[in-house]
Amino acid sequence: MPEKGRVYEATVTTQLTLKTAADETPAPRTEKRWQRPAQNPQKSKQEMIGVVLRLIEYFENCE
Repeated sequence: MPEKGRVYEATVTTQLTLKTAADETPAPRTEKRWQRPAQNPQKSKQEMIGVVLRLIEYFENCE
């Protein structure tokens, strides 16, 4: 942390040069993509109605 009344300044200069790829240079690695897990089969209409009814019953009994 600078002392009171003093200001420190610095500059960094770097020269970048392009290199051509040699024939022996391996290709850059491709990033691994995130893979989605396989989808679970959907519940039937009757199963979904049962789930909703159980949720309604659960929240009615919480009060």
